[in-house]
Amino acid sequence: MLSSGDVVAYRGNSIISSIVRWWTESPYSHIGVIWKINDQLFFVEALIFKGVRIIPIDKLPADYEVIKTQVTLLGDAEAFILQHLADDYSIIDAIRAGLGLKQNNSKGWQCAEFAAQILKRCGLRLPERENLTPIELITLIKQGA
Repeated sequence: MLSSGDVVAYRGNSIISSIVRWWTESPYSHIGVIWKINDQLFFVEALIFKGVRIIPIDKLPADYEVIKTQVTLLGDAEAFILQHLADDYSIIDAIRAGLGLKQNNSKGWQCAEFAAQILKRCGLRLPERENLTPIELITLIKQGA
């Protein structure tokens, strides 16, 4: 059963997704956070060419993986999501994450960077480096961040 604050990861079928998986040596190319509102499940994400958005969970590909967290979306996290809704996706940040470099573009987000910021506002203890890849964020969650 999905809960607010859970993370969803999946592998896209596009050439960009294939490059992300190859470069990061990960089975995943994308990540986002579940947000439950009035018994409805939504997926919060920063998506290439679309930016930060909220979609119903049933719009996701069927083959996603759920990574359970021990957090719940709190008011600060919800306000953060709404404040950044429709922000741009940052291809530069995505490339920098893949290279292990810090984020330096405050004008946009990549998927794991945005998910990490949501989870930090829920109390997840993440490292100083803000710009993670999907697999790095998943690994930290599984290690009990």
